[in-house]
Amino acid sequence: MASDMTHSAPLYKVTRNEDHSYVITTDKGTRLVPGVTTIKDEIGKPWLAGATAKSLCMALGAMAGPVGSKKPSWKNAVYLPDGLWKAGVAYTKDQIVQIIDTARKGFGKKSDEAKDTGTRAHEWIEAAISAEVMGIPVPKYPDDPEAAMACQSWYTWRQAHEVEWYSAESIVASIKYGYGGTFDARGRVKGPVTGGVWKKFMGDWKTSKDMYDDYWLQFHAYLEAYREMTGDTDDYTLVGMRIPKDGKPAEWVEAPDWATRDLCLSAFLGLRAVYDFSRAADAAKEGY
Repeated sequence: MASDMTHSAPLYKVTRNEDHSYVITTDKGTRLVPGVTTIKDEIGKPWLAGATAKSLCMALGAMAGPVGSKKPSWKNAVYLPDGLWKAGVAYTKDQIVQIIDTARKGFGKKSDEAKDTGTRAHEWIEAAISAEVMGIPVPKYPDDPEAAMACQSWYTWRQAHEVEWYSAESIVASIKYGYGGTFDARGRVKGPVTGGVWKKFMGDWKTSKDMYDDYWLQFHAYLEAYREMTGDTDDYTLVGMRIPKDGKPAEWVEAPDWATRDLCLSAFLGLRAVYDFSRAADAAKEGY
């Protein structure tokens, strides 16, 4: 159900652009700022090269083996008959280039499909929370099978807990630090994940394969901006709920003890400075 608990009205207005930048509007004018996830991406993704190479190899027809091993090795590589390269076939130079290009495009397509699935799941959950607040039936699951399984995992968790929703998807921003962001939910919950006691939380739904450490930078940045924007000083447990796309149960993951506000915000603001540095360098190279 929805909570009667309210806080002071936002001290300024924030809107989100399609490119995930944000516009802060005050009585003094407007200011364009980058989004939390854009800033966080300054960390880089060193694992991405390995993931891309693995996907490319599998598309072509090979993978580290043996199959099913917890520690596969390329010393035990296995052939995949469903790959683009077929055993016993001689290819011309042009055919080799075409096959590799097809495999490369396939990786990008899978990445886009994964993002689309996550987006559909997020949109359904937001709609489900809004429906609950308004006292109407939740919408039907998305047609996308993986998105539907993610939604079902989330809804199974929801039915096992009492939840008072303070807000669904919320857009926030910090004038002090110059960034904006969107978090998925705020409220309080009681049930198995809290040991049967009520606990206030600010959460984000994740359809990724794991809860990565840099998520805590993201969540602390959201909370910092929310506090600045509203003046709300209540204590909130920061939560990342991992929602598998294979039908497995949703995982409620609270911020670990080491991921303190001071540590995470300091690291995030360091990335904020790196973001400004990178944009200045790019502008100088482009001549403006």
